[in-house]
Amino acid sequence: MQSYDYKPNAGMMALGIVFFGACAVYGYVDATTEHRALLINGFIYLAPDQATIFRWVIAGLSLAFVLAGLLGLVQAVVGNQKLRLTDEAVVMPKSAFGSATVTIPYRDITSLSLTAVRRQRFLRLKTAGKTYTIAEGRLNRQTFETVCRLIAEGRERARP
Repeated sequence: MQSYDYKPNAGMMALGIVFFGACAVYGYVDATTEHRALLINGFIYLAPDQATIFRWVIAGLSLAFVLAGLLGLVQAVVGNQKLRLTDEAVVMPKSAFGSATVTIPYRDITSLSLTAVRRQRFLRLKTAGKTYTIAEGRLNRQTFETVCRLIAEGRERARP
């Protein structure tokens, strides 16, 4: 059995916290001091009251991302989620938070697909009832490549 840490990258979480923290501060200052109309991309006009609401929404969303980043940072530092590959199955966390796991026998995997969103890759394991996703961002690149290869090999071995 092979086991891999499966948690967010602490550095990326910290970077996100700093970035969205700055956005939240800027949004707060802008919402409390700027009382002019706003023209977005040259065609969306917001009256002064609407523009203030928009600025508060930007500040609030930025703060929500800071809180999400803090949760991710805590999970990256103290979390103990693992992705395990046995001879018969993939054992992975059921959700991003919590200790519950799901076991996916190789014989139940009907298809594997690798997808990318910008530079982030995902391995999708499709079974008859559900699709499971392994995110490259929770592993390092080399480990992700190894996991993809080992799951594909396990699936091939399990085929009748």
